Amino acid sequence: MSQVKLRNYREFDKLKWVSDKPIPKVGEKVIAAINAIGPVIVERYFVEYGFIGVIAKPTDPPKWYIKQNGKDASAHFFPSEIRELQVDDPEFYTQQLNDHTK
Repeated sequence: MSQVKLRNYREFDKLKWVSDKPIPKVGEKVIAAINAIGPVIVERYFVEYGFIGVIAKPTDPPKWYIKQNGKDASAHFFPSEIRELQVDDPEFYTQQLNDHTK
C-alpha cells in the first residue's frame, strides 16, 4: 500500500453537533430511533461532511439488522436518529444546516 502526501489539505473548516443536548460519552447507552434499532452503546465518533455523529453497537439488534450487518456490527448515527438527542423543533435543524453552510 502506498501513501500519498497532500499539501494544504483541510477537510473541514468547522465541525457541527446538531443537537441541543451534549455529545454522549463513549460507553453511554442511548436509543437509536431510526429503523427501530433500539438501545445502542456509544463506541466512538465520526465526522461526515463536517457533521459529528456517533458509532454505536446495538445491544439487542432486530433480526433484519443481524441478517444485513451481522450480530456484532456497529452503526453510524447522527443526533437526529437518537431518541434522547432529538430536538422537537423542526426549525432547529433548518437553522443548524443554514449556519453550517455559511
